[in-house]
Amino acid sequence: MIALTQAPFVATLVISFIQWNGLRPDDRQFAGL
Repeated sequence: MIALTQAPFVATLVISFIQWNGLRPDDRQFAGL
C-alpha cells in the first residue's frame, strides 16, 4: 500500500526531472549524476 501512496509523489519527481532535462540537457548537476 506504500507504493500507492508514494505514486503521486514519484510521478511528480519523474515529470519535473524530465522537464528539467528537456529545458537544460547540458546541466546534469541537478540530477546528482
